[in-house]
Amino acid sequence: MEYQKDYSLLRQFDLEAAKRGEKICEEKAEQFFTYVAGPSSEKEYIFNDFKGRFVTATTPEGNGWRMSPLCWVEGRPVYNGDVLYKKNSVKRTIIRKDGDYFYSEEEGLTPIDSLTWTKPKTKSEGWVNVYPPTTETLKEQSAETSNAWESKALANKYAQQNRLDCIHIVWEE
Repeated sequence: MEYQKDYSLLRQFDLEAAKRGEKICEEKAEQFFTYVAGPSSEKEYIFNDFKGRFVTATTPEGNGWRMSPLCWVEGRPVYNGDVLYKKNSVKRTIIRKDGDYFYSEEEGLTPIDSLTWTKPKTKSEGWVNVYPPTTETLKEQSAETSNAWESKALANKYAQQNRLDCIHIVWEE
């Protein structure tokens, strides 16, 4: 699926991040720059473009300058520290981009095209104690249940004497 880039999600210009070496870009992220110096007494900043030329800008905070993303996933910019998910797997906390790969805390190098912003559904299971209804409002229902327990042994341990049954359940979150 082809996604259109949502430029409104680019992070606002952050002078401290730019001073640390994080790249910046103009509003449409077509050109990338690095911080050199500033602000001067006239509130001018000096940046270096990708060809090594110097560029001056006045108040980049208000002139459409943004922090440059590492790359784009599903039309959204990806920054250091963002949490993405490996398709049909677990979360990845992004540390840096390395070519066509991201380096994550959890796995090391992960191909960019294998990542998604959508948290995958996880299958869970447990054991539930079933009881007869206890109040007038619940008499219309056929039963009440306990919380889900990790094991049948735990469900049995915390069961009350009026338990009707202990059942195994499976659900997705």
